[in-house]
Amino acid sequence: MRQPRYADPERYLVVQFLFIADVVVELFVDIKFLVIDFFVFFVIDGIVVEQFVVIHRVLV
Repeated sequence: MRQPRYADPERYLVVQFLFIADVVVELFVDIKFLVIDFFVFFVIDGIVVEQFVVIHRVLV
């Protein structure tokens, strides 16, 4: 009988570890992008609001 591919427990653990590490890295990347988007959105929003206030003052 042929053994399954991950019959070796050490190899199976390594594969599991790599998979978990990959998932964790993906999560960190997603969180990093969310944080960057959040800050960029607020910074741009703030600049737009300031510009609008300045233009409004100039016009009025």
